[in-house]
Amino acid sequence: MLKAIVQQSEQLVAFISALNIVLYQPQIRHLTKIRDALLECSNKKTLTNLYRQFLHEPDPKTAADFFRESPWSAEAISKPRKHYMLLRTACRLRFKRC
Repeated sequence: MLKAIVQQSEQLVAFISALNIVLYQPQIRHLTKIRDALLECSNKKTLTNLYRQFLHEPDPKTAADFFRESPWSAEAISKPRKHYMLLRTACRLRFKRC
């Protein structure tokens, strides 16, 4: 069963916001569940293993559909992701902590 995450990581929220993807409320909830499962899963991070973290284990095909039929393209995610990672790296190199 997935442990409750009481406070979301500011860095993780900033990263997801930086992607500038438009999602409906059910998609946001699903992304949040997947994110939490990634943080909690101690096994290999397959969709099946991630879904085993949920109290009511949904069909892993749902996760595959979520990513396959997403409203974003790989390029649309990749560019802001790389930009965010470069900024974080530059900040760490300059200030040793960000």
